[in-house]
Amino acid sequence: MLNKMHLSLSNNMKFGLLFFFSFILCCVIYVKLILPISNDRVTMANKLTMANTRLAALQTFAGQNQDYDSLLKIQNMKVAAAKKKIPDIVAVPELVGEYNKIAEQAKVNLLSVKPDKGIKEKNYFKLPITVTIEGDYFRLITFLQQVDNGDRFVTLESTKFSSSKAGNNLTMEARFVVYCLQNIVGAPTSKTTNKSGAATGAVDAKKSIQQRDAQTRKAMQ
Repeated sequence: MLNKMHLSLSNNMKFGLLFFFSFILCCVIYVKLILPISNDRVTMANKLTMANTRLAALQTFAGQNQDYDSLLKIQNMKVAAAKKKIPDIVAVPELVGEYNKIAEQAKVNLLSVKPDKGIKEKNYFKLPITVTIEGDYFRLITFLQQVDNGDRFVTLESTKFSSSKAGNNLTMEARFVVYCLQNIVGAPTSKTTNKSGAATGAVDAKKSIQQRDAQTRKAMQ
């Protein structure tokens, strides 16, 4: 009877070991074969969904912009507007001309335009510039607003008001910062130049102001 029990236990152990090894083998097959294939299927399905989404977006864009020439013109206009905001080069004489026009429109007197030393940043240049104007308070504010709303991107750092000798007018010193991408023309290149009133950079500004004053006197005669 003991022999029969020993034989029965041996058979049960054999079946148990066989089941255990079969289970281990199934786990290994699942981890090594089935699971990677399942993950690959999910990845491919996600890529396919993204590709279909991009394709649908391109088809929509192509349907809305069938006239490529018109689209190209619009894009070129946007690029041109962006270049006006932050051009490749800033020239001090050009700035003086702009401020002259704005001063005439705002009906204020442009007294001086003094550029400071140009500053090179990582990907752009910036030019601090001080503009001195004279006029009524509200017209001075109009001048600032027109500069801020102009085509060129400019930041206003500070303003300083003082009483003027001409009646009830005020004198305002406004310090702007103008930006460009590649170079600054006509600005001082050293602090020593700037100590003398930014003489090098302000020569063109003084000439432009003198020409405007001469034209004004001629018109009044």
